[in-house]
Amino acid sequence: MGSWANSVHVRHDDNATVADSIRGIMLASGYQPTDEAPDPDDWVVEAGLRAVRVAEAREGWVGIVDNDVAELAGLAAALSDELGACAIAVLVNDSDSWHYILFDRGDLVDEFNSDEEGDLEDFEPGGLAAMVSVDQVAELQQRLSQRTQELQQRMQEAMTPELREMQVRWQAGQMPTQEEMASYGEWMKTGMPDLMAEMQKTIAEISPGLGSVMRLGQAGGQLHDAAGTDQGETGDVAGEADGSEMVPHAEHLRPLLAPGVDAAEIQHALAARSVFAEEDLRRFLPLLGIGAVWADLSYRYWAEFTPDELAAKGVRVAAHLIFET
Repeated sequence: MGSWANSVHVRHDDNATVADSIRGIMLASGYQPTDEAPDPDDWVVEAGLRAVRVAEAREGWVGIVDNDVAELAGLAAALSDELGACAIAVLVNDSDSWHYILFDRGDLVDEFNSDEEGDLEDFEPGGLAAMVSVDQVAELQQRLSQRTQELQQRMQEAMTPELREMQVRWQAGQMPTQEEMASYGEWMKTGMPDLMAEMQKTIAEISPGLGSVMRLGQAGGQLHDAAGTDQGETGDVAGEADGSEMVPHAEHLRPLLAPGVDAAEIQHALAARSVFAEEDLRRFLPLLGIGAVWADLSYRYWAEFTPDELAAKGVRVAAHLIFET
C-alpha cells in the first residue's frame, strides 16, 4: 500500500490560537472533549471519535493532522474562516497522486490534483476498504510498503550519481537546471515502465482490487505511468513539463511562497510527476516554508516517528485534542 499522508496547514504564528479555534469548531459541531484516544493503527475512524494533533508554529505555519481524513477539507475551510487566514489541506492518494485544497478567509481559492483524470473522492480510505476487508488492510499495508521501499531503493540504484545528487537537492527545495530536468525526464522514460510493471504485478498478487485504486494497471493494452500518461504518447512526463500550465495555481500560491522562492519554481514543482507522489509533495511544501516531513505525516503515520525524530525535522506537538459526540 502506498502513502495516504494528509495534513492541514494554517497561515498563522500562534499555535495556541489555532488550537483554541479547533476546540470552538468542534464544540459548535456537537463534539465534547474526551480522554479516550483513538487507536492510531485503525484505518476506519471510530464513529463519534475525533482526534487532532496541532504542531508548534514554524515559518508562519501551524501544521495539523486529523484522524478523520474525510473532514480534512472541512476543517481547513472552518479554520480559514474563523481565523481570517489562508489554510491549505494536502493529501497523498496511495502514492499515485497528490492534491491540495486552498482556502482564504473561508473561501475556496484553488484546488490542485496531480492526476488530472482523478477524483478527490478516490483519496478516501473508505474506497480501499470497500475493495478489501478491514482485516486485510494491515497485512496489505505491510507487504506493499515493503515492496514499495524495495522499488524505491532500486530506482535510486539505477540512477546515475548526478541524478541522485539532483534529486536530493530537489527534495530539499533547490530547483534543478533545465539540463538536469531533461536528463531526469529521459531517465524516467527508460526506467519507469519496468518499475511500474513490477509494482502492478505486486499489487495483482496481493489484492487484484487494489489495482484500480492505485491506477497503476493497464488500460487498452498500454502501460500508464504515475501521471496517467500512456507510454509512447507525446506529452509531459516526470521532469519534462515546463510548468506553464500551472501558472494559475502559481498565482494563487504566490502570496504564500517562502522568501527567495519565485512562481517559476512552484510551476515546475506542480508539473513534476514522480513514481511516488509523496516525492513531489516533499519538493512542493518547502517552497511554501512548510517542512518536507509533512509529506509523510498523517494522524495515523505520526505514531511511526519518535518525538526526537520529528523535532529534528522541525515538528513538535503543541496540542493533542480529542473529542467525542
